[in-house]
Amino acid sequence: MGRLNAGSPEPSTPHSPHHIMVGNLLKAVSIKTVLGKFGTGVNDAENGGWLPLSSRSPNPTGASVHSRIHTNDYYDYVNDLMGEARTQQEAFDIIGHVRKQLQGGYWP
Repeated sequence: MGRLNAGSPEPSTPHSPHHIMVGNLLKAVSIKTVLGKFGTGVNDAENGGWLPLSSRSPNPTGASVHSRIHTNDYYDYVNDLMGEARTQQEAFDIIGHVRKQLQGGYWP
């Protein structure tokens, strides 16, 4: 997620960049297609965010922990949501919604 590093500095160590819409799974083929249709990609800053690396990482805001959110439930959820996007703005709104959930500790 190279462009994320340029667009949003790591909040504290250790944090990990997270692809909100995941692109390296078989289920994610549709995500790549949808994002590409709207002129963005899985590695673009719009599709990323910083999360605490593990449960031992500083987490003063109670964000979801990166090492725990990669579940089938999460993947199914974001795939279903992104399937509803009809415009680039809708796709970015969906990504923003999931980002807020992650920052608020909704996942897992």
